Amino acid sequence: VLNSVKAALEDVAKVERDFRMEGRRLTIVLVSKVKSRQSPRQAPEKVSSDPAES
Repeated sequence: VLNSVKAALEDVAKVERDFRMEGRRLTIVLVSKVKSRQSPRQAPEKVSSDPAES
Protein backbone atom coordinates (compact mmCIF):
# COMPACT_ATOMS: atom_id res chain seq x y z
CA VAL A 1 0.00 0.00 0.00
CA LEU A 2 2.72 2.49 0.93
CA ASN A 3 4.65 1.67 -2.24
CA SER A 4 1.70 2.96 -4.30
CA VAL A 5 1.51 6.14 -2.18
CA LYS A 6 5.26 6.63 -2.55
CA ALA A 7 5.01 6.19 -6.34
CA ALA A 8 1.99 8.50 -6.64
CA LEU A 9 3.69 11.32 -4.71
CA GLU A 10 7.14 10.86 -6.22
CA ASP A 11 6.97 14.08 -8.30
CA VAL A 12 5.99 16.33 -5.36
CA ALA A 13 7.54 14.61 -2.33
CA LYS A 14 10.76 12.90 -1.39
CA VAL A 15 11.24 10.15 1.15
CA GLU A 16 12.84 11.41 4.34
CA ARG A 17 12.52 8.10 6.19
CA ASP A 18 11.62 4.92 4.34
CA PHE A 19 9.18 2.29 5.57
CA ARG A 20 9.39 1.48 9.24
CA MET A 21 7.42 -1.01 11.29
CA GLU A 22 6.48 0.21 14.77
CA GLY A 23 4.41 -2.44 16.47
CA ARG A 24 1.40 -2.88 14.20
CA ARG A 25 2.02 0.44 12.43
CA LEU A 26 3.86 0.80 9.15
CA THR A 27 5.01 4.39 8.58
CA ILE A 28 6.88 6.41 6.00
CA VAL A 29 7.98 10.05 6.29
CA LEU A 30 7.72 12.24 3.19
CA VAL A 31 8.79 15.86 2.72
CA SER A 32 7.70 18.30 0.06
CA LYS A 33 9.95 18.85 -2.95
CA VAL A 34 8.04 21.93 -4.05
CA LYS A 35 9.25 25.20 -2.59
CA SER A 36 6.33 27.16 -1.23
CA ARG A 37 5.95 30.75 -2.27
CA GLN A 38 6.68 32.92 0.69
CA SER A 39 5.81 36.54 0.38
CA PRO A 40 8.30 38.86 2.01
CA ARG A 41 7.25 39.71 5.50
CA GLN A 42 5.99 43.22 5.83
CA ALA A 43 6.42 45.30 8.94
CA PRO A 44 3.18 45.51 10.93
CA GLU A 45 1.32 48.77 10.64
CA LYS A 46 2.08 51.15 13.43
CA VAL A 47 -0.78 51.77 15.82
CA SER A 48 -0.99 55.27 17.21
CA SER A 49 -0.35 55.50 20.92
CA ASP A 50 -2.66 58.50 21.39
CA PRO A 51 -5.87 57.62 23.26
CA ALA A 52 -9.02 58.03 21.22
CA GLU A 53 -10.84 61.28 21.90
CA SER A 54 -14.34 60.92 23.38
